Amino acid sequence: TYPIREDPNPPLFGDGDPWVYPYPKQDEILRPRDEGRSYRAVVLENPYLKVTVLPQLGGRVYSAFDKAAGREIYHKVEVIKPALIGLRGAWICGGIEFNFIKGHHVLTFSPVDYLKRENPDGSVSVIVGAMERASRACWSVTLTLHPDRAYIQADLKLYNRYRYRLDFYQWSNSSVVAREDLRLPYPTEYMLSSGRRLYRFPIQGGADISRWATTPIAHDFFAIGCEKDFMGVYYDDLDVGMVHYANHHEDPGKKYFTWGTDDAGRIWDYILTDGDIPYVEPQAGCVVDQSTFLFLQPHQVVAWREYWWGVHGMKGFVEVNDKAALNLAPLGEDRTLLAANSTYPLEGGTLRLLIDGQVAHQTRCDVSPYRPFCREIALPHAAWRYAEVQLVLVDAQGQEVIRYHQPAPNIHRKVELPQPFRPQVDARSSAEELAIAANEAEKLRDYARAEELYRRALAVDPGYARAHAHLGALYSRQGLYRRAYEELTAALRRDPDLGLAHYHLGIVCRELGDLKAAEMHFWAVRLDPAFNSQGFYYLGEMALAQGDARAAEGFFRRSLDLNRLHAKAHGMLALALRKQGRTQEAREILERLLAELEPLDVLARAELWWLEPTEERAKALSERFGGDPQVLLELASDYAGVGHWAEAIGVLRTWPGVAQEQPAHPLIYYYLAYYHDKVGDQELARSFYRLAAQMDPAYVFPHRLEELDILGRALEVNPADARAWGYLGTLLYALRRYDEGLEAWRKSLALEDSAVMHRNLGKALWLYKKDLAGAKAEYERAIARNGGDYRLYAELYDILAEMGAPAEERLALLEKAPQHGRIQARLAALLVELKHWDRAIEVLSAMQFDPYEGESLTRPAYYQAYVGRGLARYERGDLRGALEDLERALQYPRNLGVGKSYYAQDSKALYWAGVVAEKLGDLAKARAYWEEGANIRPWPQEDPASPRGGYEPEARYYKSLCLQR
Repeated sequence: TYPIREDPNPPLFGDGDPWVYPYPKQDEILRPRDEGRSYRAVVLENPYLKVTVLPQLGGRVYSAFDKAAGREIYHKVEVIKPALIGLRGAWICGGIEFNFIKGHHVLTFSPVDYLKRENPDGSVSVIVGAMERASRACWSVTLTLHPDRAYIQADLKLYNRYRYRLDFYQWSNSSVVAREDLRLPYPTEYMLSSGRRLYRFPIQGGADISRWATTPIAHDFFAIGCEKDFMGVYYDDLDVGMVHYANHHEDPGKKYFTWGTDDAGRIWDYILTDGDIPYVEPQAGCVVDQSTFLFLQPHQVVAWREYWWGVHGMKGFVEVNDKAALNLAPLGEDRTLLAANSTYPLEGGTLRLLIDGQVAHQTRCDVSPYRPFCREIALPHAAWRYAEVQLVLVDAQGQEVIRYHQPAPNIHRKVELPQPFRPQVDARSSAEELAIAANEAEKLRDYARAEELYRRALAVDPGYARAHAHLGALYSRQGLYRRAYEELTAALRRDPDLGLAHYHLGIVCRELGDLKAAEMHFWAVRLDPAFNSQGFYYLGEMALAQGDARAAEGFFRRSLDLNRLHAKAHGMLALALRKQGRTQEAREILERLLAELEPLDVLARAELWWLEPTEERAKALSERFGGDPQVLLELASDYAGVGHWAEAIGVLRTWPGVAQEQPAHPLIYYYLAYYHDKVGDQELARSFYRLAAQMDPAYVFPHRLEELDILGRALEVNPADARAWGYLGTLLYALRRYDEGLEAWRKSLALEDSAVMHRNLGKALWLYKKDLAGAKAEYERAIARNGGDYRLYAELYDILAEMGAPAEERLALLEKAPQHGRIQARLAALLVELKHWDRAIEVLSAMQFDPYEGESLTRPAYYQAYVGRGLARYERGDLRGALEDLERALQYPRNLGVGKSYYAQDSKALYWAGVVAEKLGDLAKARAYWEEGANIRPWPQEDPASPRGGYEPEARYYKSLCLQR
């Protein structure tokens, strides 16, 4: 394993922060690799498969060994070697990665919760999952092996546990080894790239793009207009493959990603594995492409099932389900191939080929995972090429197992492809069009854009109810409840029955302390199917908070009648029953919840502990915390949300060392202080506030709206608590309340010097206030406080560059910075700017650089340094030295982390290498260089990274010179 180090600074200023905060970035990869690192593995095994799952690495499937084929189905990496590809940075390839909410998700390189289970039907499962901090949503994947099936059954679930709607997508990202014989026979006629280019599939422009070997550059392909339920890959020479099956209405996404076959792609084999093994990512998703997001409403659950399995001995496939796979293919002009593979033993079956409704061939088919069926028959391709064709496998009882159906070609068929929705707005757009565009911006977490568009909609129609309501919901998410109230009441003036407005007004009025109004608004949504379950749920919470457990029970039951999948409502119902002394009923509800609905539910485990405060129950609860204090704080917030302060205090005290007031996460003690405040124990509250202020502030990134009140109260009690001011500033900035955040950081720094706070203030001044001088001063203070954080030097360097600071000042900064790839890349570029060629080359040769995906910072400096030194040697008459440097400029050393692109723009080096070779009398070499320079390729214009005309200006110029020579 190559270990990582996390960034101590909160990720608040772009760089994926809407999806990353409050998690720290994992952006520093350490060397050498740790040979002694071990991982906890959960192994599931049956007669057909041996599956290994790693909960400590995001819950991914690490290995799936197909016993029938004697091979790994997926790319199994032998070294855990992260690269900077994930949302937080660190990401590894291999196996199957389950991404919820956003791709290469925040926990992909982090531990998640897990639970092993033996099921009544003889199957075994491991459930992996987590509560995602920012959204407070829960996801889980239940991976099951049945005793008599050769597939991995994956049950995926996303549960929006919180009161606001959740933007999300989900993609299951598998990884298979790439070889020359690999093809991806996706059942679609069209593919769409992320750059919105449409491709015919599999043949595009004379090339078979279903084959890995034909795509030279990094590319992703999304199947468009596909109504089939499967996808997969096949290796022609090995005669093995992998398939995925899921209902395409629930799981329509069928993607594959390749780094490409050119050197710019193959460099990632080196970056991600120590064996330089290429791979491809077949992916399945709940949306058609990865620029499309969905909304999950408050307390809503979305769940679906996938099957993953290996096939072999059938030369490919044309149809797949969870029982079998079929292949039908021409063999030359005179013969036809029929093949089948199954996920269970099928004796006495019949395979039937129908052409235009008539049986053309029928044969007995005994098939199993170990014994595929494959037969050639004497049937010309011409007999079925333009006909309606069906290949049907039935079992011994005549029940259909699987059917492949190819309709007769229809040359008059009009192809209408669904396109991902992209709202376009301009000065003439209607209020509704603007509001729809705002809604789409919310899905992308571009909240500033969403607010602007809602405001534009209201400028067109000042009373537009839905725009007011959505604006109110946005402000509520920021904790700006007064502003939210104004917008939501404006919505009801236009549309008194708008459930969206009533629901959010219920939340806002409750936060503002107007419980009677909150009750009225929650009752107002009782007939609105979008919000009635939530309305009854929050009426139940309010009743619990007021001590009326009987009324709360009734509301929770009404909520569950409308949404049985709302796990938190089950937990709260059990709490209400416990408060009435009905412990057996409460226990039955909780055990059913854990057995059937949410095996990883923390509130249910806590309630069972309150019912039976035994050591065994305490251990079961602690296991669900998984060493993550944020899970504990979420549970405490559940109890505090219904006014059950004793339970909130009780669960916090279960954290190791807290009962003895030993060091722990500061927010645990702030929460304890606030809850003791609420029950009137002011002396103990003050003690905990003092204790919280003394705890280590590292990696404390508050994110819950409740923490506005908790930290606010801490500062009322102790206005001199510098760290509380700092935490509050970070929370306010994360909530896009930028000026309030800045003010809180300033108050923190007036009381205590802190490198992180200076950096936060400096970066906000830089990016938000555009105050470069102020930002520079704050970064200098941060460096004085923590000179070991390379990020501070890198960001200060960028500020100085933006200010137009002299090269000498920037060089002096980098000279005293700790060595790191981010520093050395900037240093090399600066040395090139100063024409210090030798030193630039020395810097670039001295270490391994770790680029982010799509980044190539080191290559331009390397190229310019060698070209610059080569031309300087040429001018001095050192022709051999010049040629050596120019040839080195054309190389792509692995330590730079950048490979040679199919569209490499190296014509300047090629031209001058030709000139020098000519001077040295090697005309053949000179001509070879000029020919290569004349043939450099333009970037495709639809590629967002493409320069104008496809060429860099200098590259175009030297290409023309090469053409002249």
